[in-house]
Amino acid sequence: MSETLLIAIIGIASTLLSGIISFTLGQRAERQKQSLLVRAKILKPIDEWLKGGEKMVSIFSYTISSVAQKLPLLIGCDFN
Repeated sequence: MSETLLIAIIGIASTLLSGIISFTLGQRAERQKQSLLVRAKILKPIDEWLKGGEKMVSIFSYTISSVAQKLPLLIGCDFN
């Protein structure tokens, strides 16, 4: 076999191999991306539910702080 034919065969083989590897890695990345999107959708109701809890905790902490300082009104509390 001549050297040019060998180089051409190696070039074609490496092109095919790199194409297969790129396709496989891209497919894997896309599956992982879709999986993360599904997980984010699942966690959305939990996140919304926890926001109400965060608001209650902040109101409670403002109340405790105001009581400890013997203030007539809550300090820094936004009820919106």
